[in-house]
Amino acid sequence: MDRSGLTTPKACVTVRKDIAAMAQQCVIKPMLEVELYDNNDGNVETDWKEWKKKHGKCYSPEEDGRRKQAWLKTRVTVTEHNRLYMAGKVTSTQGVNHFAADLEGEGPPMGLIMPFEEINCLKAEHHLAMEQCVIKPMLEVELYDNNDGNVETDWKEWKKKHGKCYSPEEDGRRKQAWLKTRVTVTEHNRLYMAGEVTFTQGVNHFAADLEGEGPAMGLIMPSEEEMKRLEAEQNLVGFL
Repeated sequence: MDRSGLTTPKACVTVRKDIAAMAQQCVIKPMLEVELYDNNDGNVETDWKEWKKKHGKCYSPEEDGRRKQAWLKTRVTVTEHNRLYMAGKVTSTQGVNHFAADLEGEGPPMGLIMPFEEINCLKAEHHLAMEQCVIKPMLEVELYDNNDGNVETDWKEWKKKHGKCYSPEEDGRRKQAWLKTRVTVTEHNRLYMAGEVTFTQGVNHFAADLEGEGPAMGLIMPSEEEMKRLEAEQNLVGFL
């Protein structure tokens, strides 16, 4: 009954409950904090130095300029995308991470979505090519021994090659991750040499990344030499 003493129909009660439930569900969602950058303000040089320090990047004077331009370009891309998000035109945000200064051909593969059906198709084509190609030269593979006397030299050369610069506290953790990667690569490549897998792995600039860093795990990109071989095999299948 309502305040007048009249009985409220059950249908109205149901509607009121539905409205109350909707009111509880329709809460105001706060806008995510997004990254917006201005490459023309006076903080760019400071931001660049802080970004390199944060992500352990160390470039030669010749390399620094190119990397900075790539980083600035990334900031523009991120800002333009996030303005679309703020306007409600896209549903995701972007950010400047440790790949921001990567040059063309570096970093994780972008824009590649590989459906399971296509993966299975490529596997079938590859196995068919393997059966039809009689002579296949063995690829040069990377094999490492973490117990030899060259580990420290290899570690220094790897950091120099990939422009890595870590603090004394960070260096130990990164080295352990790098050593673990060398073990993984060596074990996998021994399987390749035994004919148990059809591709090789290598130690690249992601080798010292910690958990949560680097490209999505599980995707292994063949080397350039192996990509050429696979392409030749696929062309052979098409010819036959």
